[in-house]
Amino acid sequence: MFINILKEYCHECYACVRNCPVSAVKVNDGKVEVIEERCIHCGKCVNLCSQNAREIVDQKNEVIELLQKEDNLAVALAPSYPVYKLSWQKEDWFNFLSKLGFKNIYEVAWGADLISEKYTEILQNNDKTLISSACPVIVNLINKYYPQLSANIIEVVSPMKALSRYIKKEGPSAKLVLVGPCQAKKVELESEENIAAVLTFSELFSIAEELDIRVENNIEPELESSADKNDISNSARSLAVGGELLKKVSAQLDNSLHIEGEKEVIELMEALKAEKIELEFADLLFCKGCIDGVDLSSENYFLKQKHLYQYLKTNSYFNQYNKDIAAHLDLSAKYQAENMVLKTPSEKEIWQILNKTDKYEEADLLDCGACGFESCRDKAAAVIHGFADVKICLPYLLKEKRGELKEIQKVNKNLNLIISSSYDGIMLIDKDGRVEKINSSYLQMLGLELEEAKGKKISQLEKRLGLYPGLDLQSLKEKEQITFVQNHGKNKRILLTAKAIKDQAAKLEQIIINARDLAEISFSNSQNELNDQDIPDYLVSKSKEMKKIINLAAKVAETDSTILITGESGTGKEVIAKFIYEQSNNEGDFVKINCAAIPTNLLESELFGYEKGAFSGARKSGKPGLIEEADNGTLFLDEIGELSPNMQAKLLQVLQEHSVYRIGSVKPKKVNFRLITATNRDLEQMVKDKEFREDLYYRLNVFPIRIPPLRKRKNAIPALIDHYLSILKEKYDKNISISERAVKLFMKYDWPGNVRELNNVIERLVITSEKLLIDYQDVLALYGEEFKTEGISVSSLMPLPKAVAEVEKKILEMAQENCKSTYEMADMLGVNQSTVVRKLKKYFH
Repeated sequence: MFINILKEYCHECYACVRNCPVSAVKVNDGKVEVIEERCIHCGKCVNLCSQNAREIVDQKNEVIELLQKEDNLAVALAPSYPVYKLSWQKEDWFNFLSKLGFKNIYEVAWGADLISEKYTEILQNNDKTLISSACPVIVNLINKYYPQLSANIIEVVSPMKALSRYIKKEGPSAKLVLVGPCQAKKVELESEENIAAVLTFSELFSIAEELDIRVENNIEPELESSADKNDISNSARSLAVGGELLKKVSAQLDNSLHIEGEKEVIELMEALKAEKIELEFADLLFCKGCIDGVDLSSENYFLKQKHLYQYLKTNSYFNQYNKDIAAHLDLSAKYQAENMVLKTPSEKEIWQILNKTDKYEEADLLDCGACGFESCRDKAAAVIHGFADVKICLPYLLKEKRGELKEIQKVNKNLNLIISSSYDGIMLIDKDGRVEKINSSYLQMLGLELEEAKGKKISQLEKRLGLYPGLDLQSLKEKEQITFVQNHGKNKRILLTAKAIKDQAAKLEQIIINARDLAEISFSNSQNELNDQDIPDYLVSKSKEMKKIINLAAKVAETDSTILITGESGTGKEVIAKFIYEQSNNEGDFVKINCAAIPTNLLESELFGYEKGAFSGARKSGKPGLIEEADNGTLFLDEIGELSPNMQAKLLQVLQEHSVYRIGSVKPKKVNFRLITATNRDLEQMVKDKEFREDLYYRLNVFPIRIPPLRKRKNAIPALIDHYLSILKEKYDKNISISERAVKLFMKYDWPGNVRELNNVIERLVITSEKLLIDYQDVLALYGEEFKTEGISVSSLMPLPKAVAEVEKKILEMAQENCKSTYEMADMLGVNQSTVVRKLKKYFH
């Protein structure tokens, strides 16, 4: 890769697209990319990028390493080197390069001398137009875009390659660093074996700065003269100036041209391709000579030209060269056409693309050039060839943006109406916690006016109003959402859900907060209550307590808050959990696990899963855990109070990071699930006793639901009996019912096992009963001891007649509740009916 594009600095100005002479830059998803195979390595896009979003690949680090390790490292300077430092003389360059660590200094001008001789020889025996091969950009341009002219390139290497081949013969083990102004040389010379690196002058001096090399007290180097060595001609050393090659090699030719500059060169190529011009020799340079190369374009051109000629008069060359080695060098080269010329699209294809940006006739083609192409047709052709995005058209985008702006304004208006009229409190804060927007419902919860809240930091408001716990901004930088209950004074609790709004780099930008007053989640309000037909058959909601719980569950099901269901064993916690899942919008499964039913060593693998070979006995393919299976669904952890401390820590990590690690894996898997937990234990007391993690408890207790025991809602027993009886009648195919007296007996019982025990009792009675009606005597016969009525006790000393009267009165009360007539009472108490009547009159009338 010749050019790196720093996409973070690219601001879509498309100057590189607009100015690339061969359309080697394409637009992909709004960002530009260099098409390497089409690039001619002119470096133009690097120089014109105002945002410094392009950089030529360099080898500075490799050279620094070579300077520290190699004992025989040589350097070769391009003929333009004197103009990089206009104030320097030969001794400055010598001392500078010596201090860097180079042992030998060569000049590429010697290679220019060698190829000039070859050019002269070839041109004297030629019958077709020949084009110079010294400039690698020109060679690339012809081979890729004027392949019919590739045969016209003089088959001689460039001056730098000529010098490289000379040095390889002179000292085969020597490694050479070439330094010049041309970026294209990096690609041209990368295949030469003895060239260790190619640097620009800027890169060379950057290395010196990094190594803290300074030039001072310079000494004129001594040059050893030898009869078997050649001097470098000043005409070769001046080849950095455009046109000097033509002067040197074609003095005898009448029909030759020197052309320099992108536009002029391309015009000549077009003329040659069309056979509109005949030449013997064309000396071509893509820039205005090497003194104006990519790395030397900052100084005034004529100042550089004058300085070069003056330098050559007063400064000799660095080295002489062996005549014999030069005479036997192979300087030939082969240049092969690559043909990157694209097929011209048809008119139909062009207009199909133009139509996509609302261009339907010639008048619509504005040719503004903002897209980077000279005309709308050129842009359409680039789209067809895959070099541009069809939608990148400024007039079209402006039209679209105007439409989008109107739509956004309309949406904003509607959103403001929704926010302001929302029953829930809604607040938008920035990344620093400053209030940007807040609706009237939230202001009412806080007891503030708009001007008291807007622009203030949330932490200041919380401190002023005594709200706790406060919003943790830091946690939202790591998570997407947090939900917690915030206390407003002693009697007010607000359920807050804070959702992070992040940019593409996942950095926090804003936070939107939804607030609900728990006291106002009213279940006596008919608008919030579920109708009986909306409640599933498996839920019995005849008692006031259960209606409240069911409506609370329905309300919280609309959110994704974590729920903790508490209550004694057998109260129906799992039933409520399932109901919440069914009322929610979760698309995934309801996954349940009883934490007390599975040994700790197996619970971990069940919850978290495991990878292949995680432990002996593991499946060969591994296994996903229940947490993974609950992704996008609901995970119900029953008996959460039985989790070991180790498992508590691992569960907390999952809740914090929203990811799970399988056993035997170091790679996390992202998970998103609603968590519902249940327990019959007092977790708050367990926290105090250090048996349960406090941080996990607060994570689980976001939305608590407490299910009262059956003894606290006995008015639900008749409905529960009817519910279970209807299920069991169908199950056992029995048309059986239960008497009111039996039901009254059930009402007296405390039901320590709650609804589960009630269900079991009814089922046993249905199975064992031979009659169509279950009476209280059947209940007593089967559960005599359990269903004994409460005993009669005397708590203090009293006269015996009074004590007997108290006992008689209590027994009569109990008999009245369980019997329909005085005859039944007499039968139950073992006395005459007249005695019962007399006693009733005595104590109750």
